[in-house]
Amino acid sequence: MLVSLGAAALAGCAPKPTPAPATEAPQATQAPTQAPTQAPTQPPKPTDTPVPAQPTAAPAKTVEIEFWYGLGGKLGEVVQDFIKRFNESQTEVHVTGVVMPDYDTTLEKLQAAIAAKKPPAIALIQGQRVHDLMNAQVLNPLDELIAAEPDFNVQDIVPAFYQFAKWEDGKLYALPLYGTTQVLYYRKDFFAELGISPDMLNTWEDLAEAARKCRKVEGGEVVRWGWEPMWGYSNLMDAVLSRGGKLFSDDGKKVLINDQIWVDTWEQFRKWIHEEKIMRIHYGGEGWAYWYDTIDDVMQGRACGYTGSSGDQG
Repeated sequence: MLVSLGAAALAGCAPKPTPAPATEAPQATQAPTQAPTQAPTQPPKPTDTPVPAQPTAAPAKTVEIEFWYGLGGKLGEVVQDFIKRFNESQTEVHVTGVVMPDYDTTLEKLQAAIAAKKPPAIALIQGQRVHDLMNAQVLNPLDELIAAEPDFNVQDIVPAFYQFAKWEDGKLYALPLYGTTQVLYYRKDFFAELGISPDMLNTWEDLAEAARKCRKVEGGEVVRWGWEPMWGYSNLMDAVLSRGGKLFSDDGKKVLINDQIWVDTWEQFRKWIHEEKIMRIHYGGEGWAYWYDTIDDVMQGRACGYTGSSGDQG
């Protein structure tokens, strides 16, 4: 979600031009009735009346703002292109992109910047963190900015994402940059070699069975892992939700994380990773290191596939 934290207003402050002073038209001279007895004197030349130059409006100063985001790879390149095209499209506002290691680091630095009263104008943070900042009342509503933009079309945004960023006061405090979902990526050549059809992967148990076939051991060492789930609590939550689990009861009064479906699903992954060792998870490191290590294992043939983001497609 993109959130606005700093006010970046442009005002046209050019002075109004001073009007040129009006000059009266000369009165018509009556023709003489008698010939003059003396030679007429040379009429004086008209005096030039200087007209003051119209004042030139002072050029509006370009507003400089920062946009913090924790993206790398293809998504990072897309954001850099967005910034470049925006800067080239006008001269009123110049955006400087500040790349952070990841989402969590962005949020940590953002909270520190807010406390120091030096936040960036815009930041990209995970959707669930937007409500924390709304509660802290540190975000600027976007409604007036959107109303002033004739090309903005709310129909271009997935309704659920758009409504997610509205608060109790009915105002909008963020806009989605993108949305992702979990996707299974696999090596076609390994699947073909082992006779595994993607159509067989309908449940997590099906995936585990495929991982057992894919795992390869040489000299007592695993040289090819059956599968690599992506590190992070959100992936484990998605696994439960995909099996029909819920976070809360329908009336919203009970947290259901201890329900049997949660326990069973997470216990299965624990066994597959730590006991059977048909799966492996990369974790830790700086920024997105664990993510790139996971993808690299599949690309280099050290794993048959992984569970990642739809944004990994590039």
